[in-house]
Amino acid sequence: MPDKSDDGPQLSVDIANQISTNSGYFVVSGVFAAFAVYIYRTLPANPGPFERFMYIPFIALSIFSAAMFYAHLASEVGSWGSLWEAHFQFKNVDLFFFTTLILTAVSGISSLPTGDGRGVILFLIILMVFASIFLVNAGLRFLLQWIPETAKWRLMLVFSVSIPLLIVCRIVWTSVLNDYSIIPIQQLSLTRPVELGIQFSILLVAILQSMAAMAIIAGLLSIPLVLWDEYSR
Repeated sequence: MPDKSDDGPQLSVDIANQISTNSGYFVVSGVFAAFAVYIYRTLPANPGPFERFMYIPFIALSIFSAAMFYAHLASEVGSWGSLWEAHFQFKNVDLFFFTTLILTAVSGISSLPTGDGRGVILFLIILMVFASIFLVNAGLRFLLQWIPETAKWRLMLVFSVSIPLLIVCRIVWTSVLNDYSIIPIQQLSLTRPVELGIQFSILLVAILQSMAAMAIIAGLLSIPLVLWDEYSR
């Protein structure tokens, strides 16, 4: 059972216990995935319209079964929002990697209809997004331990982290990545790792820049509330 700590919204999820007690979801998911792969591998050289897509329902059922596990886990934690937050806490790093591996499997089986490596590329993109949020969230939580628990200091922390991050992202974007164009995922390939690395760099900078900009906007909007809190005491 997940248990809340005494310092607020911190959540501890025992993923090993959850897998042990709810392994049926993954058994069913694995069976459907095996059916999908088997049907895909046994397709004739020139399959008909029905044969071409008959394994897709099994892919959907496999993903749905795995999603049911997370629905159960969300109900145990309290809500989907709490489960999402739990992924980005250091004490739940095993949950983070477990979900990442689940996304790997989902990406792999989802790439069967295309027959290429787009599923793996999609997984890497999802992993980068998750990892960026995880690291930023973990960094902020670490810094919050060293400042007073007041709205004024928290607002100062937001600006002191977000503004330099936004400046660095803009410098990298304009001086390093400005000469490269964004390539659609359909045109990316694992056989061109340099091109793939450049696109991931563009994505990473865009993610960090967006997070910094959103934090600055949220901080600016909260200034009146912080001032009211300070001068109404």
